[in-house]
Amino acid sequence: MATGGITRWDWWWASPGFGLYLADPYWFTPGGAVDADAAAEITAVCLARWSDWYRATPSFRRAPMWEGPLPDTEQAREAFVHELFERFAQHDPEERRPEMSLRQADRWVLDAHDGFPGPLQLTAEQFTILQDRLEQAGLPRDLYYPVLQQRELVEPTRSPFGAVVRGLMFYSPRQWVARDAQAIAALDVPTEEQRLQRFAEALTHFRQQVLLRLVELREAGALDNFDETEALGGLIKSLAVAESLMRGFPMRGREFPLSRWASPPTALEAVRDALPVLSRLHPDAYVWQIRSERARPGKPIDRWSVQLWSPSSEKTISYALVNGVLFGPAAESNMDARAAEPIWMISEEEPASVLDSDVAIERAELAGGAEFRSRTDGRLGELRLHGWNAERMLTWVASYGRRDPRPFAGLTIWLNAVTGELIGKQEPPDPPDNS
Repeated sequence: MATGGITRWDWWWASPGFGLYLADPYWFTPGGAVDADAAAEITAVCLARWSDWYRATPSFRRAPMWEGPLPDTEQAREAFVHELFERFAQHDPEERRPEMSLRQADRWVLDAHDGFPGPLQLTAEQFTILQDRLEQAGLPRDLYYPVLQQRELVEPTRSPFGAVVRGLMFYSPRQWVARDAQAIAALDVPTEEQRLQRFAEALTHFRQQVLLRLVELREAGALDNFDETEALGGLIKSLAVAESLMRGFPMRGREFPLSRWASPPTALEAVRDALPVLSRLHPDAYVWQIRSERARPGKPIDRWSVQLWSPSSEKTISYALVNGVLFGPAAESNMDARAAEPIWMISEEEPASVLDSDVAIERAELAGGAEFRSRTDGRLGELRLHGWNAERMLTWVASYGRRDPRPFAGLTIWLNAVTGELIGKQEPPDPPDNS
């Protein structure tokens, strides 16, 4: 049964006069039978003619990394990119997963920084030229498609854990043609009562297994394992909180420190409190994203996730901030955020001139968030500050969700983080009638 994906494209904005084009996943499945390496090389070689800067690596470890200006002529640029793919092919097969980004001045052209295939930003005329090149190489002309042709709807889908849930799905043109509507309609979505019963039974069984493990750790003659015992004890408490909430009997969860604040601080206040520790651990880094882990209008946000980019390690480093207190250990990833506009240089005492989270929520509510919540009984689910977009514009993104009538769909509001002006907002339309 052919299904769609669950991917949104909030990171990529097309510049005026350009369109966003995505690879059709249909062609990159076993049934599509497309040579992915050949498709990547043909695409990159063609797009090099409209680019003046490149960044590439043969490995998911991002070492070695090559970066710099492209040659001046179209012919030399295409030859240079062919040479890059020859270098890719010489890399250790166990670690080979090429990544590449192409830019023209401040505008990205190819963004395969997490591997091929990646999104493209082209004019309609450039896209036609790329299609001609693909066709001449024996590849499908519709290997890529305009993002506006992507279909979106809520439908039953089988989760990775086996149960059927309603999901917001995205279909490429080819995936839509191959979609088995009858098979999808036949999927039985359990009622909430059935889900609660299943979860309660699973919770009881899991709790018994955790308690059994605690007994095993404390049996006569067992080696002392304080860390595991403490972790399992905390897990038992968390399970008790989850079960009480499921049954409608709220109980107090874990306590969190408040630092010097009488109530949870704002995003920038929290980062400012963490600055002495961050400056000792990562003196050359900068904050490129701040994301709430919980957000509710009228209530302070007590948990933030802060992402740093470290030029020395070339890694993204993530920390949790709880009520203004930094929690470790840090989580490291290979997410390359060097192109993101810095929010706060760790070596400096003050951040960029941006609005704080409390003001961002107020502006988002005025821009349509309050009306959305009133109309749909929805909630503000996440608040995110970042500058990872084509314009490197520091942006507050407020994401609102709702349970009914469309699960996992809601309202997204983009605000200029410096001026507070509305950049745009998006609310998915009602699902089309696909009967």
